[in-house]
Amino acid sequence: MTNTNTNTNTSTNANSNTTGTTFNLGGDLHVSRIGYGTMRLADGPDAPGGASAPIWTPPADRAAAIALLCEAVELGVNLVDTADAYALGAGEELVAEALHPYGDAVAVSTKVGVLRPSPTEWVPLGRPSYLRQQAELSLRRLRTDRIDLLHLHRLDPACPMADQVGALAQLQQEGKVRHIGLSEVTVEQLEEARRTAPIAAVQNLYNLAARDYEVRDWRADTTQTVAEFGHTVSARPSISGDGRYVAYQDGQAEDVFVWDRTDGTSSGPIEGSSKAATLVQLSKDGRKAVYLSGSDTYVHDVSSGTDQLVPDVRGVAIDPTGRYLLYAPHDTSGPSLTLRDLETGTEEIVSNQSASAGTDAVSVGGRDVVFHSTADDIVPGDTNGKSDVFVRRFY
Repeated sequence: MTNTNTNTNTSTNANSNTTGTTFNLGGDLHVSRIGYGTMRLADGPDAPGGASAPIWTPPADRAAAIALLCEAVELGVNLVDTADAYALGAGEELVAEALHPYGDAVAVSTKVGVLRPSPTEWVPLGRPSYLRQQAELSLRRLRTDRIDLLHLHRLDPACPMADQVGALAQLQQEGKVRHIGLSEVTVEQLEEARRTAPIAAVQNLYNLAARDYEVRDWRADTTQTVAEFGHTVSARPSISGDGRYVAYQDGQAEDVFVWDRTDGTSSGPIEGSSKAATLVQLSKDGRKAVYLSGSDTYVHDVSSGTDQLVPDVRGVAIDPTGRYLLYAPHDTSGPSLTLRDLETGTEEIVSNQSASAGTDAVSVGGRDVVFHSTADDIVPGDTNGKSDVFVRRFY
C-alpha cells in the first residue's frame, strides 16, 4: 500500500491476471496485489516530509493528484486506500473526485478511529459512537452507500476491543461496510478481534527497515522460526492446544503447511500442488486443519493426509476435537451459520438471521456455539437493535 504500510489479505485465495496477483478479499472482493495509498496526497511542497509530514491540508496541486489516482487505476490498480484522518477528510474527497462513480473498476478502503486535533497529533479514539459517526462522514465524502473495506485505524486502549470492532460490525450488518480491517495490530489482538467479527485485512508497518513480526513460544520464552518467506503476506498461524502442531500458510504462494514441533518436520502443501488455499484453523487436538480453496471448505486429517470436502461454504471454526465444523454458506438466502457433524454429516442451524463468529466459536463436542448479530428476533425481548453476543446450546 502506501510507503511503509502493507495491506495483508486474511481471507481466501489468489489468482493471476494481466495486472499481477489478485486477492479474493473477504471471499467476494477481487483486488490487485498492489494497491495505492493516498496518505501522501496532501499538503504542499514546503511541508515537512517523512514521518513528520502533517497530512493536514489538501494537496497543493489537486489536478496532479487526481491525475495520479486515475493513472494508477488505468495501470491495473483496483484497490485505493485512504482515511478520514488524512487532511481531515480531504483525502477521501480527493478519491471521490478522481474515481467516482467507482463501479467494478476500483474498490475503496478507508479508516476511522484517529482524532486529529492538530497537525502533529494522531490520537486513537475508539468510542463506538465516534466510529459510527466517522464512518457516516466517510460515506458522504466518498459518495457511496457502502465502504468496500473499513479499517479501524488504531486500537484505542481506553475502549474494549469488542466495542470498537463491534461498532464496525454493526455498520457491516447494516450494509454500510462490506469488509472490516485492522491497522497496526499484533497477532494476539487480531485473534481477539476475530472473536467479535470476521477480519478481512490487516494493514501493518512492514518494509525493508521495519521487520518486527516474530513467531514466539511464550511458555519456553524462546523465539522459533517456523518458516521464512521473501514477502510480507500473512502466514495466519494456528497452534494445537498442546503446542505440538503449528498450521500456517505461505500467503503469496497460497499453500498451507502443518509443522510438527517434536521433530521439526513440515508437511504440505496439504491442499496439493494444483490449487490455492487459505488456512482457517487447526483444531486444538491438532488432528484437523480447516482451509479454504475456491468457493469450498476442506477439513484435512493431519495423520492420514486425507481431505473432507464441504462444498460452497466458508469454513469459520472447528471444535477442539476436530469433529464439528461451523460454516457460513455462500448462498445468503438461507441460514447464515450452520454447524456440521463431520462424522455423521448431520447439521444444525446456528442462526437464520445475519450473524458472524470467530475461530474459537465452537465448544468441545459442538455443544455450544457463540456468535454475534444485530438481529432483534434471535431471543425474545431483544429489541435494542444493537450487536449482541449469543450462545446456542444444542444438547
